[in-house]
Amino acid sequence: MPDHTRSIPKPARRALCAQCILLYLLSLILCGCYSHHEYSWPEVSISGPGWTAYNGQTVWKPMPRVPELAGDLFLSMNTNGQAFLQFSKTLPFLTAQIDDWHWQVNIPSQKQVYSGRVPPPSHFAFLQLPALLRHEPPTTPWQFTGDIANWQITNPQTGERLSGFLNLP
Repeated sequence: MPDHTRSIPKPARRALCAQCILLYLLSLILCGCYSHHEYSWPEVSISGPGWTAYNGQTVWKPMPRVPELAGDLFLSMNTNGQAFLQFSKTLPFLTAQIDDWHWQVNIPSQKQVYSGRVPPPSHFAFLQLPALLRHEPPTTPWQFTGDIANWQITNPQTGERLSGFLNLP
């Protein structure tokens, strides 16, 4: 009976092992902006000290071939750098949180949660709003135009656009 279980020569095993390690590291780099390990966010109590709430309207165009989506925008900022926002159309469509170290976007209708470490990724325009309110520059490649009363955030690389207004508290 022939032996079909030939062993792989040692140099070939090393090369195969090196390729597996390289593939693993490459997957970590490419998928690294999304964490499946959930950060334990502190409970948000926007009526507590240091919080300022803004309400407004926004129009979100996630990609050039996707229709615009208009809705209500609620954004609350804390003096400690934490922010909470919600984009809704009757029901919450998207919620997001960001602080000095982490960000998270929750899309309940798709049962999707995206999270990672700061800086935020080059998509999810909503994560740029806290910088707009703090009068800070956006994360590359985002661009701001206007002011709090009438603003637009665009990503020239992807075509994503978010525009709207926020009522001053």
